[in-house]
Amino acid sequence: PLEEDGLPRLPHRLEQGKVLGVPRPDLKDVGVLGHELHLLRGEDLGDDGEQLIQLRSLADADIRALIYAGADLPVSDVRELLIGALPELLAPYTAASGELAAVLFEDLRAEAGRRGVFYAEPAAPSVAGARLDATARWAVAPLADDALQSTVGTRLSGSVARMIMDASRETIVANGQRESTQFQRMPRPGCCAFCGMLASRPADMAYRSKTTAEAGSHDSCHCVVVPVYRGTEMAELAAATRRGFEDQYRQALSDEAGNTLSAPKQVLAEWRRQNGTK
Repeated sequence: PLEEDGLPRLPHRLEQGKVLGVPRPDLKDVGVLGHELHLLRGEDLGDDGEQLIQLRSLADADIRALIYAGADLPVSDVRELLIGALPELLAPYTAASGELAAVLFEDLRAEAGRRGVFYAEPAAPSVAGARLDATARWAVAPLADDALQSTVGTRLSGSVARMIMDASRETIVANGQRESTQFQRMPRPGCCAFCGMLASRPADMAYRSKTTAEAGSHDSCHCVVVPVYRGTEMAELAAATRRGFEDQYRQALSDEAGNTLSAPKQVLAEWRRQNGTK
């Protein structure tokens, strides 16, 4: 259902000006936040792209402004600026990501015909201080080492994207554990070999905890996690996605000369060669 302004009617938790007590991005900037299933079903969301990717784009704009603010500062001061500013910068986006995932979980549970009232709890919007501190120290390295071919901006962008997506993944896993639900990794088309390999695993082998959800991601990772309720459209899509990546994995078990590969590094390298991915 749509409001008068053409945006989808949002669940109660997103209707207020704040999400979990933290100001959230403007809905007209973020786009169709309420239609979270489009992200996973591959339906067209228009030129602005998918809603979680839009959150990343908005976060990137904040990152650019933050870097500009510290343009003339010494490296140590830039690092301290990032350490101090990142928690406030990240909070609206990780909160929105967790809320989207919570709504998605509730929708999929309802689609599966599960009985009883279930309120999905979003992951905490805060990111551990130690993680932010390490990110800031790593991000400023190019300012002190001209040999590095990355920039502060590209490093921060990738790390922040991961944290935003982690909030979504953690929310799905935490709520799924409440119902003893299995999960499936759903990468974007053309994902890296590492994510493709993880997506080829059956649902009972992936994302058994918050820890494994974080361990299975990397900077700029766009993979999402979905609960697998048998007999639902999403379960069928997840199974089809897994079979596709499973086929790619099997093909990567042999190199051009027909030699069998078993070491993960060899398999990933062959996957990259065959599919032209990272």
